[in-house]
This record gives sequence, C-alpha cells and structure tokens, in this order.
Amino acid sequence: MTSRTRSRPLHIALEIDGTSTANPGADPLSPRDLAEVVAGVERAGVTLATFDDSPLPPDGGHRLDATTRAVYVATLTDRIGLAPASHVTTAEPFHLAAQLAGLEHATHGRAAWLVGATARPEALATVGRPPLGSDALRQEVADVVEVVRRLWDSWEDDAVIKDVETGRYLDPGKVHHVDFDGETFSVKGPLITPRPPQGSLVALAPDTLDDAARPDVALVADKPGSAAAVTTVIRADPRRSTSHPSAAHSMS
Repeated sequence: MTSRTRSRPLHIALEIDGTSTANPGADPLSPRDLAEVVAGVERAGVTLATFDDSPLPPDGGHRLDATTRAVYVATLTDRIGLAPASHVTTAEPFHLAAQLAGLEHATHGRAAWLVGATARPEALATVGRPPLGSDALRQEVADVVEVVRRLWDSWEDDAVIKDVETGRYLDPGKVHHVDFDGETFSVKGPLITPRPPQGSLVALAPDTLDDAARPDVALVADKPGSAAAVTTVIRADPRRSTSHPSAAHSMS
C-alpha cells in the first residue's frame, strides 16, 4: 500500500511595521521606505502584508493610520494582499466599513481587515470613551464586525448600472438599509461605497476573539506576547471573489 502526501500551498503573511533585516536603517513608516518594503515582500512571494496600528502615536513620533498606508501602497502592488489593523473600539463602524471598502476597490480585491480591539484606557480616552470590561469589549467586537459586514452587503453586486441614456448611476432598489441596533450604537445605512469586489473582505483576528469576531482567519500565538504563528480559515463566504487567491486563502 502506497501512501501519498498531499501537497498544499504555503501562504506567508508578514507584518511590515518592524525594522527591515535587509535594510536595518529603513523607516517602514516613511512613504519611500514603506513602498520599497512592500514591493520587496511582494517580489519575494509573500501572500499578505499586515499593517499594525494604534490610536496612540508610537514613542517619539507619529504615523499615518494603517488603512491610509495600505491605500498608499495599493497602486504600487498588484498581487499581494493588504491587511491594515483597525480597532473596533476607537473607530466609527460606518467610517471603518467605508474606509476598508475603499481600500478593497483600490486593490481590486486584495484587501483584508485585521480586527483590532484595544481596550487600553489611554487609547479609549483618545475618543472620549470610558474603560471597557471584558464582556463589554467582546460585545463591542461582535457588534462592529456584524454591522461592518452588513454594510458591505448593503449594495447588491449589480447595483451600479451607469446608464448614460437615463443618467442613472445606480439602481436604488438594489441598495438597502441595514437598520442595525447594537449595545452602544445604531447604524441605518446603507454604505456610501459600492459593494467591495470580494463582497466581504477577509477578516483576521486573534483566536482570543474567535467567538466575537467570527474571523475568516484566526491568528494563533505559540505563547503570550509572541507573533501569530498559525492561521486557520474558520468562515467562508461563497460570494467572495476568487480572482485574488492571495487575499482569500488560508495560510499555514
């Protein structure tokens, strides 16, 4: 009896906010160095680049938010997936959904969302929020992720018609309100941005938020404080485009 080993593609994700080992003097937060780093990892065959973020500035400096940095390199790349971190506790859900949808259109279907959920009091204070307990934080994550996905779904795939003869850009019957009521906010919708190319962006989140965020990819750390070492697809959306497998497939 002959055993067969099934080959599976290896997908690698790389956090690019750290210092480059190839160029230790590079500043990954400067536009020029950021572009060089992302172009380099794309040429190397990396599947996905993630962009860290925080409501608080880095020590001794400042930086543009992760989504803005991802949009900047979107036009400089054509294969690699781009996944900025965005914290549900310090971002308005409607704006978060629109920004990520804009990134998805800019990349033509290569965007992902690294779900952040900072609960540091000093971070929450930047938007005037009081500290959050564990249960309240998980509810916030669940509500924001749910409404963001609903907003991405508020436009049907063929809602944009661009009918020159009648002067109609879209079919209003195919754009829907979401009417979401959460614990701390409500959203009427619909989104102001047409449906993303993938339908719903790939969502990544720490496995500790698995039940709340229901991510497509769970980030599993070997030990507290270590980098995410294993990722597993735990949710699939059959409507998602497969034209860009770099953003839609699992990594192992």
